[in-house]
Amino acid sequence: MILSILKWWLVATIIGLLGSPIAWRVFNRLSDRGYGFIRILGILITGYIYWIGVTFSVLGNNFGGVVTAVLLLTVLSVLCVRGFWREYLQWLKDHVRMILVMEGIFILAFGTWAI
Repeated sequence: MILSILKWWLVATIIGLLGSPIAWRVFNRLSDRGYGFIRILGILITGYIYWIGVTFSVLGNNFGGVVTAVLLLTVLSVLCVRGFWREYLQWLKDHVRMILVMEGIFILAFGTWAI
């Protein structure tokens, strides 16, 4: 059971981190630049890409289709911060403490929910 919980946490974290540049650009007026929404946004965008791709028979309804959707999320994220990489990385460095607090809260909430 613990291994399954860790797998889900890892997948949500990876997809969230891949979607964080999108949140950083879309929620630029928020003090946390949308960091609290990265997992939700990443999973939502990946799921939407996968759903649309399968619906129109562009992606297969299998693991390869999911991987393709995640790769497309990555491409969207790169396009969102194209030309702003230094600002994005500097923002991450400047807000490490806030990011660690948010990650801790997520781990606590996710672990509590999973158990």
